[in-house]
Amino acid sequence: MLRQALTSLILVLVASHALAREASGPFRPEVFFAGRTHSTGVLRNVVNGSVTPFTGDTLGRRQPDGSTVFDQTIRFADGSVRQRQWVVAAGDPGKIAVVGTDIVGVGTGDVRGRELHLLSTIRGDTADPFGLTDLDFDQVLTIQPGGRSVYNRSTVRKLGVIVAKAQETFLRAASRDGRMR
Repeated sequence: MLRQALTSLILVLVASHALAREASGPFRPEVFFAGRTHSTGVLRNVVNGSVTPFTGDTLGRRQPDGSTVFDQTIRFADGSVRQRQWVVAAGDPGKIAVVGTDIVGVGTGDVRGRELHLLSTIRGDTADPFGLTDLDFDQVLTIQPGGRSVYNRSTVRKLGVIVAKAQETFLRAASRDGRMR
């Protein structure tokens, strides 16, 4: 019994050390988002003042070419659901490229220390062939101390004018044994 307790304690300490070491270095989105994450957030419409809570579930999978595929489901408080898939690939050191189901062209990311600054244009309605529903997203994702959560601040613009802001916190999902991945 004591041996099992000591073994469990050692495993927890090793995992904690690995997470702390990971969190003290630069933010590596492909590491944080590997596996399952859950998020909660709010979307604030600057135009009409409405606030819409949402939750998200993301599954990240590393690919043989080094890219990471993210399958994401976002559920809004009004009952609407948005499914999206993103593919993130590393470029030059500290640079990433992002393509996805609702991204117009290629989004770009710049990792600096604990932050990822991501710029992309999202097609609001994927059936819109003319880009009339396109929105420009400016996101800053910051890994929090301990490496178990990421805070995301987003500013959404239409024709250069801020139309919405969002705040979201991602948490790594616990594995079946209760440890954080």
